Amino acid sequence: MRIIVGKRISSSSEGGETMKCRELLEDFFEMADKFVISDTLPFLKWLNIGGYEKSMKKIAKELDRIVEGWLREHKCKRGEDEANSEEDFMGVMLPIRRDAEEHVADTISKATSLALILTAEDTTSITMTWALSLLLNNRDALNKVQQELNIYVGNNRLLLKESDIKNLVYLQSVIKETLRLYPAASLSVMHESIEDCTVNGYHVSTGTWLIINLQKIHRDPFIWKNPFEFRLERFMTTHKTLM
Repeated sequence: MRIIVGKRISSSSEGGETMKCRELLEDFFEMADKFVISDTLPFLKWLNIGGYEKSMKKIAKELDRIVEGWLREHKCKRGEDEANSEEDFMGVMLPIRRDAEEHVADTISKATSLALILTAEDTTSITMTWALSLLLNNRDALNKVQQELNIYVGNNRLLLKESDIKNLVYLQSVIKETLRLYPAASLSVMHESIEDCTVNGYHVSTGTWLIINLQKIHRDPFIWKNPFEFRLERFMTTHKTLM
């Protein structure tokens, strides 16, 4: 939030707009997991079974209202002090879209900023939760991570710096193995073909959805040895070139 829109989400009930945004993000991800029958059977769309579509539209409208307010704040700051107004992502986006119509530019700014917040917030927290869980259940790995941090970071700092990462090879392996075993999204983002095409001899019609099962690939025994085991060494030997 601070990087993208210069806001900090308050943990108190008096957090105002940022606290409301946090609640809406939680509602968004809850709705994202719902199975909507009309996605499979479009002719049932008018029934709005489960009321999910109505809830989704309400959440989207509320999120847009909040992000619209942040965009207005950025415009005001830029008008007051243009030289010091580009301190976050939304601020940087403002002058880039000057050649577009104001409505189009605003929509791009809001959509891009909100997309970054949505994709980063949930995936990061899920990955961190799994990483800590795996380390707590694999004490040898936890001890090695602690030793590596003591050597390259020391006990005087609570936070890592970007410059530390290149030295923390074991910690990098922890993150990679966590993402392999428990990707934040088991299925890829949906892609839709915009025209008829042929892929490996198969005809793909316009409008065809492509959803890749990432977890299946990550646990494929033809690619990974002992795919269901938490083995950090695989990213330090056979798969060390994977980023």
